[in-house]
Formats: sequence, C-alpha cells, structure tokens
Amino acid sequence: MEPAWQRSYGGTIRDGVFERAKVESINDFSDADKRAILIDLLEDRRRRAQELAEKQKCQKERKKREEARLAKLQQDKENEMEAQRLERNQKRGEAMAAWKTRMKAEESAQRTRDAELVLMLRQKEEEKKELAKKMEEERIRDRDRRLAWAAKQKARLEAQMALAQQAQRRGLEPWEVQHDGHDGGATEPGAARARPVSASRPTRPDVDYAEVARDRK
Repeated sequence: MEPAWQRSYGGTIRDGVFERAKVESINDFSDADKRAILIDLLEDRRRRAQELAEKQKCQKERKKREEARLAKLQQDKENEMEAQRLERNQKRGEAMAAWKTRMKAEESAQRTRDAELVLMLRQKEEEKKELAKKMEEERIRDRDRRLAWAAKQKARLEAQMALAQQAQRRGLEPWEVQHDGHDGGATEPGAARARPVSASRPTRPDVDYAEVARDRK
C-alpha cells in the first residue's frame, strides 16, 4: 500500500493532491534537497547526452546506408555501361567464354598461392620447433655441466672439512693427517698416523683448522 503522502524537494503529495514547496531561492532548500536537485540535474544531463549520442548514431548509420546505396547505384550503372560496351564489341557467346576462362584461371592461381602459403607456414613452424628443440638440448647440457661441477666442488669441500675434523680429534694439524691421493679424503682413524714435525717444516700456528671446520658447517 502506497503512503498517504510523498515528499520531494519540489513539494508534497498528500492524498493525491500535490502541494508545491514554498521556497523562493535555492538557499531555502535543505542540504539533502540540494543534493537531490544536483543528482536530478546530473541524471537529466546524462540522459540528454545519451539521447543525443543515440540520435547522432542513428543519423550516421542512416547517412552510411544512403552513401552505400548511392555507391551501389553508381557501380551498377558503370557495370551496365561496361556490359553494353562488351556487347557492342563482341558477341555474347565469346564474351561469356572469355569471362569463364578468366575466372577459372584466377581461381586456379589463387588455390596455388594458398597451397604455397600453407606449405611455407608449415616449414616455418617445423623450423621453429627444431630450433626450440636444439635450444632445450643445449640448456640441458649446460645444466648437467653446472651440476657436475657443483658436485665436484661439494665433494672437495666435504673432503677438506673431514680432514680438518679428523685432525681436530687427533690433536694434529690437517697437513699431518695421512690421506690417499685419489679423492682428497682422510683415511680411517686406524690408518691415520702423525707425521713428525721437523724444524724445517713450519707448524703454521696462525691457522686454526678446527675453527675453519666449525665455520664451514
């Protein structure tokens, strides 16, 4: 059920009777009414702009259709004049035969060009695939080389750290622990032996290999 009265900035409707708002200037309206007036003005402006745009669009489409119609009429006229000229210069049968021969030749040439274009595109696609395959193989080879180099570096570092740890446990300097010459690692504890430190060989007291081993962990 609708309310008995409705109010807006323009006035009030009471029991179906409209009573105009008693205002003399814009300053007499409340802030809410001013906002409502502004919203209505903006909406009216938007509606008018939309109507104008639609009208202009209709006019452009109508003009475009008219131009297309006139162009078609002109083209039809030119085609008709050309047909009449051909009819005057040649017999109808010869003209039709020549036209059919020309159309067949054009269609055949177009099919040939299309086939050549498709073949060329396929060849380029195959070349791209082959190039991508070679690049991927090269990338894999580079990755394998980097991984192998990293593994060798890791093994060498682990061997050095193991040597330093064994020397720490036995109270020796790392160069005094016997090791084999194949993998750079220290020998088993039972096989390790201390080398005598001669007067001519420095003991290198400035390097703490135990501390080096701890830092590398």
